[in-house]
Amino acid sequence: MTIIGEIVFVLGGLASFFVGGNNISPSLGILISTNVVRRKAAYLLTAIAIFLGASIGGITMRESVRGIINGPRDFIDFIILSVLLSSTAAFFYLNRIGVPSSLTQMLYPSLAVLTLLSRQYVTFDWRAFFLAFGLWIITPGIAIITVLGLYWTMRRVVHSEARLLRQLRYYKILILGAGLLNAFVLGANAIGLLASAGSSAFPIYVTLPSYGLAAALGVYVTSNKGVLTMGFRLTRLGYVGGVSAVIGSSMVAEVLTLFGIPISVTQTMVGGIVGLGLRGTGQDLGRQLNRLVRGWVVSPLFAIIVSIATFGVLKAVLGF
Repeated sequence: MTIIGEIVFVLGGLASFFVGGNNISPSLGILISTNVVRRKAAYLLTAIAIFLGASIGGITMRESVRGIINGPRDFIDFIILSVLLSSTAAFFYLNRIGVPSSLTQMLYPSLAVLTLLSRQYVTFDWRAFFLAFGLWIITPGIAIITVLGLYWTMRRVVHSEARLLRQLRYYKILILGAGLLNAFVLGANAIGLLASAGSSAFPIYVTLPSYGLAAALGVYVTSNKGVLTMGFRLTRLGYVGGVSAVIGSSMVAEVLTLFGIPISVTQTMVGGIVGLGLRGTGQDLGRQLNRLVRGWVVSPLFAIIVSIATFGVLKAVLGF
């Protein structure tokens, strides 16, 4: 155990805290805006779901960072420290100014660039990187197809029920399931990725629940901003539409999580919303496409620039 490894562990926990607070909006928003459960219950349930997602589902992501970079442990910790520091700062800043960003799409490109700059010390699994990169490009398209198929199926099932009270019961079950599934997948993929990066000082079975607790705390402390906005954006698609967007995109992300592939749950969600816009009821299709493209382009480039600067400064200060 080294001091850099301990710093990486703490920084990963801080990043988990921000991800839990920032990216939980779809889960919390759809529960709160539809009044399926009381506000306090919504926070409690989503916090439990993201914790369980990280603690149980995140185990498939254990090699997603430390399994693709090889070399001296101290130097790997140093690179991951630079990447986590820059990606967390960039993630926080871009979301504050309204640019939709994904920590996953920041961390992986930054890690690739820094290992390329340090190729005399470490090696990098480029095949895994390009696989993840290719999936980032096609995943929104997969989400569009999945969400549209789920929408028409749910619509047929719910509307085939003539009794209004039973229809309302279907809606309640679907909305509750959508919110909790999205929170679980967020914990499994995003927090699992961070746990892989931060598991130098402590083993993965300690890092995962620790980061899960940090994410759950973030749900309570920093998630208020944007929760209702996201909730009403989803419910404006209609209850079946909103539920389809959340469940469909979460299903796509969970399949990739099971294979240990990091994916942006947020960008997959935007892809699902774009898909619903194609059916003719989405009024802000152009805006959602703009958000998707901005997230794809701005987040990685900004994070790479910040990570190179951070790497240079830390290298001079720490003498690597």
